[in-house]
Amino acid sequence: MRINKKPFIISLVVLGIFSSFAFSRPDFNVGKNLEILFNIVKSINLHYVDSIDNDDITKRAADAMLSSLDPYTEYITKEDSEQFRQVTTGKYGGLGSAIRKPYNSQYVIIDDIYKDYPIYDAGINPGDSILKVDSVDMKNASNEDVSNAMRGLPGSKVNMTIKAIKDGSITEKTLIRKTISISPITYAGMLDDSTGYVGFNSFSSGSGEMLRTEFAKLKQNKNMKSFILDLRNNGGGIIDESVTVLSAFLPKGSFVTSLKGRNNVLHKEYHTSIEPIDTVMPLVVLINNSSASASEIVSGAIQDYDRGVIVGTKSVGKGLAQRTEDIGFGGILKITIAKYYIPSGRCIQAIDYSNRDSDNTANKVQDSLRNEFKTKAGRTVLDGGGIEPDVIVSPTYLNIFTISLMARGYISDFANLYHSKHDKIASIDSFEFTDEDFNQFKEFVKDKPIKFSSVTSNKMKDVTTWAKREGYYDKLKENIEAIEKELAYRNTEKSLTENQKVLKEILALDVINKYYFISGRTELALKTDDYIIEAKKVLNDKKEYSNILIAKETVTAK
Repeated sequence: MRINKKPFIISLVVLGIFSSFAFSRPDFNVGKNLEILFNIVKSINLHYVDSIDNDDITKRAADAMLSSLDPYTEYITKEDSEQFRQVTTGKYGGLGSAIRKPYNSQYVIIDDIYKDYPIYDAGINPGDSILKVDSVDMKNASNEDVSNAMRGLPGSKVNMTIKAIKDGSITEKTLIRKTISISPITYAGMLDDSTGYVGFNSFSSGSGEMLRTEFAKLKQNKNMKSFILDLRNNGGGIIDESVTVLSAFLPKGSFVTSLKGRNNVLHKEYHTSIEPIDTVMPLVVLINNSSASASEIVSGAIQDYDRGVIVGTKSVGKGLAQRTEDIGFGGILKITIAKYYIPSGRCIQAIDYSNRDSDNTANKVQDSLRNEFKTKAGRTVLDGGGIEPDVIVSPTYLNIFTISLMARGYISDFANLYHSKHDKIASIDSFEFTDEDFNQFKEFVKDKPIKFSSVTSNKMKDVTTWAKREGYYDKLKENIEAIEKELAYRNTEKSLTENQKVLKEILALDVINKYYFISGRTELALKTDDYIIEAKKVLNDKKEYSNILIAKETVTAK
């Protein structure tokens, strides 16, 4: 066994420096534990029976150590740091598409396309297969492998060999990478003559100003009498961006959140510093159980100031703030430094990571330990459990069969196939996914494996198990397989019929997405969205809107 001594020696020197530094500090335990880690690394490198990948073992050791804290404190390696920066900035160098590997396929395909980016400009279509990238064969490559090959410095060239879904033709294309900027605005527009809407899905760099701009544009429509800000599925992002968003709706100088660290060493307050766009227009903010962090700062502040009505389902309850620190060699430590508190004084953190069970499971804040706070108008709100909506909407859940079709990619695969057969479709307002279209989808999935089982199918598994144990399986194999195939068909056929209405809606959304992109998909989805229907109902009833903002009890949507 040979060990590369150079990185080993560097590791020892670095650990030695840190160890010496720690021992010079008053906190003896820090130095003691660093010394222990130093000795473990030294002994493993010198004596372990097999060669050691120091990068891998360091990453796993760091992950294990940080896992005892909270899920937001993490070590990000040099290799992963670029992806992390893409999430926070919403930008990367690439070609402008989402890719996916269909079930049982050898090649990754172009799945969704971003308008006016290289893939779109090159005439590549959804469903086209990526055979090669820069002469590298992509057969059996993973999504990650293909994605990494497609990304690069803006302005650089990339050669791609593409197989068209439409006719199977193979072409080579040279594309120039561009800076891909993923807009946090999924859709902005008027839902009807009087109601404006913006779908907002991330608090990335610059997103707050984009929201202000869209709201200001909509307000130029003199008929707009109310506004819906949709923060559903928005996992948060940069705190400063949440302050900018709030500056559109609250008076300049309004306190919106504060950070408080351990022993209050870190204490920072955030106030709006820009003139508002409108502080009186009736406002609804939509949230759900995937709205977190900066989304909760915005919805919580709107609720605490009684500036608008919160509609939806309870948010995540992430009241922890992080910052990043460069820890050398390209690595980043994202570390939780404080809890944030919204205007009423409450912290909405739902899980106490410092209080764990014997199996290391962190506990939710118990209801008996949640404290009452007051909004500006005197409404009672609670800490320790996310933002609770003023009007609760019961979400519609998809059944396991529908989820299985989506998870296997069959919905998107069919939409890609549909797109390849239809050069254009009707407008978003008039498009219809017909019964004939649905019959074609039924044929498309007829022989495809679906992870979905009935009671009879589950019993057949028992038959197979016992047939093998009792030695009958070889003689019964053909019959068993025939029955299983028939059951799979019958289960699929029946389930397709039972779920036809919801499946047609989902298929229509995916088809629209291929022609009109994410904004078109969102525009269509909003027409039958239960949350939107309830929000408009609240906004259209001025008396109800006002009563909610002074009521003491939560209202439940009927």
